Amino acid sequence: MFSYEEVLSVSASDFFNTLLSQVVHDINDQTGRNLDNTSILSGCRYKVKKKYGKKIVESIVEVKKPVVNKKIETLFESNGKKYSMIYEIEAIDDDNCKVRYIQNDGKEKTGIFTSLRAKSTTKKRFKAFVKFIKENKK
Repeated sequence: MFSYEEVLSVSASDFFNTLLSQVVHDINDQTGRNLDNTSILSGCRYKVKKKYGKKIVESIVEVKKPVVNKKIETLFESNGKKYSMIYEIEAIDDDNCKVRYIQNDGKEKTGIFTSLRAKSTTKKRFKAFVKFIKENKK
């Protein structure tokens, strides 16, 4: 399991809506559907096939019913393994929120190098979200 928390200089609703839009974009890209943000507010489940080298792997992806402006959870199942990604969002004030990202692969401990890489990737993702939100709010 990996967990990372950061205070971001964007509102909880802006972060939630941007993240939800990204999830919807990924679903549409992977399935050929044409969903919008409201389409997955009750949750969504789909299959996706990805090619890793010469091997094609089928995964089942489930987006749990989001808690508006507070939580988005996605579950993945592939080759008998399950893992989840959770974003917990807490409003601090109108312009700031605390976001906690949790990635659970069923392991209690994450190796130091995996943890450092995951932390770096998550920090970059959060920074990109903040930049996107601020650039598109103008």
